[in-house]
Parts: sequence; structure tokens; C-alpha cells
Amino acid sequence: MSDFKAKRVIQSCDVRISAPAARVFPLLCPVREFDWIDLWSCDLIYSDSGVAEYNCIFQTDREGEGKRTWVVNRYEPNKAIEFVIFQHDLGVIKMDLLWLIANSSLLIARFRSATLPKLEEV
Repeated sequence: MSDFKAKRVIQSCDVRISAPAARVFPLLCPVREFDWIDLWSCDLIYSDSGVAEYNCIFQTDREGEGKRTWVVNRYEPNKAIEFVIFQHDLGVIKMDLLWLIANSSLLIARFRSATLPKLEEV
């Protein structure tokens, strides 16, 4: 057994959006992101509905980020979406997006990451 222990980083931010959740939330989707993110590119691997849903899987390969596999592990329309993001050979990120309707529409984003041993060796 290895003595390696992953390093964990936790970050969060609050984003105020002046639009109702029902209008913004559907855009938090690998397919709908083509509508509003310049140069967005992804490969949808699994989705029964063709858009974001529980257990949806897609991959991105953006310059500066490398190849990532995204899994939606929580999906509550207009309330919350959570992703587990596997950064190939680097680590894992968990992204939680929670929509609070109170306080003029507030989106809370929390990011948790852990590095893999290969990254620590560099």
C-alpha cells in the first residue's frame, strides 16, 4: 500500500444572477452550453434525454485543462446540479452548484479537488 495521501483543495464562490432559476438552470448542461460558451466543445457519452440529467456523462478536452470526464451525480431541476470531474492523470474535482431562490437569485458554487500520485511526483 502506498503512503500517498491526496491533497485536497476546497474553493467556493457566490454568484448573483438577475434571472430566474428556471431560465438559467437549463443552461448548466453539456448540450445547452453550446448556446452561451464561446468555443465550447464536448462529447456526450450518455444521457437518456439528450441533455443534463442524473448520471449524464460527457467529456471535454479544452486547451489548458486537458481531457476531462464529467458525471452528473445529482440533478434537481432549478435547485442543484453536481458534477464529479475526472481529470485524466491529474485528479478529481467535485463541483456542486446550488441555486438559492431567496436573496435575489444566488448561485453557490463549491469545488473540491484531490490530486493523484502522478501529479505529486512532478
